[in-house]
Amino acid sequence: MEKKILFLGGGNMAEGIIGGLLKHKVFEPRNITVYDVIPARLEYLKNTYGLQTTDKGIAAAADQDVVFLAVRPQDVDNACRGLDAYLRPDTIVMSIISSTDIAKLESFAGSGAKIARIMPNTLIKTGNGYSAAAVNGNVDEGDKKTITAVLDALGQTMYIREEMFDRFTAYSCAGPMFLYMMAHALIEAGIHCGFSKKESYDIVIKNMIGTGENLDLTGSHPLQLIDTMTSPAGVTIESLKVLEEEAFTGIVMKAMEAGVKRAEDMGK
Repeated sequence: MEKKILFLGGGNMAEGIIGGLLKHKVFEPRNITVYDVIPARLEYLKNTYGLQTTDKGIAAAADQDVVFLAVRPQDVDNACRGLDAYLRPDTIVMSIISSTDIAKLESFAGSGAKIARIMPNTLIKTGNGYSAAAVNGNVDEGDKKTITAVLDALGQTMYIREEMFDRFTAYSCAGPMFLYMMAHALIEAGIHCGFSKKESYDIVIKNMIGTGENLDLTGSHPLQLIDTMTSPAGVTIESLKVLEEEAFTGIVMKAMEAGVKRAEDMGK
């Protein structure tokens, strides 16, 4: 798209987002500008991605279509105070600043500003995984198309109510941890069965990828697919019996509940 975007903050997450935007050609390098307090970081981003850099801070927002706030939460007041003086009425403000709600963002950008609070996908490199967006009432359908184009460069986009943000953090952003742990457990189980570490790893990773693709392809509930695998007195049902006896699903739900509580406590 022929729009201009400014990143206030050039850290690792901003870099990941920039990489996605360039990979999917959502923005041209000439239309991406980054501000950061560390000159060496700006030099690195300029040399690596061919984008533009600035030392103007929030004043650089004056001619931008999208302003992406990517500073640390402890720096938000100093970095964003007075932003409203530089924004055009049609500028979209997107923020990945943790623990900073839309009301706080409006105090910097103005009550009339178009604001999207973003929780990015943590699997950007794979192109799979949802980023969440909560928007204020000033964002229209045309603005959503721009927001979606930005976030779809990272994976997939889901619009949620802001009160679900902490839960999304625990469920989606921390979600890969559960799958990593399952992969670890299966690899260890494979080694215990007599397979080499590499053989176990290769089998598990392909099974995980194939399982995810099969769920996506069929749209079936996981239990429906498990049902097709279980034959009377067979191998799969024997393993499933142990998982049920040990309350596998309940353990996962309990762990997720703990993560949600922690996310909500941190967001207060």
